[in-house]
Amino acid sequence: MFIQQYGANVKRENPKLFDEFNEHRKDLYHKNLSYRLIWELRNELQHSKMPDLNIKFIKDKNNYFKMKIYIKKDFLLTINKLKEDDELKQLEENIDLFEHASNMNGYLIDLAKSVFLNELDKIIDHYYFLKNELNNIAIEGHPFIEKSFNNGNPEFTFFNIDFMKFIEDNIVK
Repeated sequence: MFIQQYGANVKRENPKLFDEFNEHRKDLYHKNLSYRLIWELRNELQHSKMPDLNIKFIKDKNNYFKMKIYIKKDFLLTINKLKEDDELKQLEENIDLFEHASNMNGYLIDLAKSVFLNELDKIIDHYYFLKNELNNIAIEGHPFIEKSFNNGNPEFTFFNIDFMKFIEDNIVK
C-alpha cells in the first residue's frame, strides 16, 4: 500500500521521476523473492482471503522469547502471481514472514532513497539558481547574499548564511 501511495505522489509531484521510480520498483519485484512474496501476500490479504498462520514463541540464548510467524508455502503457491515462482518453490514448507518482511523493509528504504537522491539533486539545482539570482540583487550597494564574514560590509540576507555554507560544504560537491 505504501508503495502505491508513494508512487502516486511521485507521479503527481514529479512525473519525470515516476518512470525511474517505477522501473526501480519493477526491478526490485523481479529480482527479490521477499519483495514479491510480501507484495503479493498483501494484495491477497486485502482482496481475498486470510491464510493459516503458525505463530511460535522461541526462547533465544538470552532467555528472551521471540515471536515467529510462519506461513505455508502451499498457500503462497495458490496466489496467481506466485504459482510459477521457482524461487518460492525452493523454500521450506514453513516460511518465516518476519525474515521476508525485514527484507522488504530494506527494499522500501532503497526505493525511497533512490527517489530522495533524485529530488535532492533537483533541490540543489534550485538552490544554485536562486542563489545566483539573489546575488544579482543589491541593497544599498551591498550584495543580497554575502559569502564572506570578514569583509566588514553589512549582510543583507533572507537565508541563514551558516546554513548556506553548510549546504555548500557538505551536500554540494
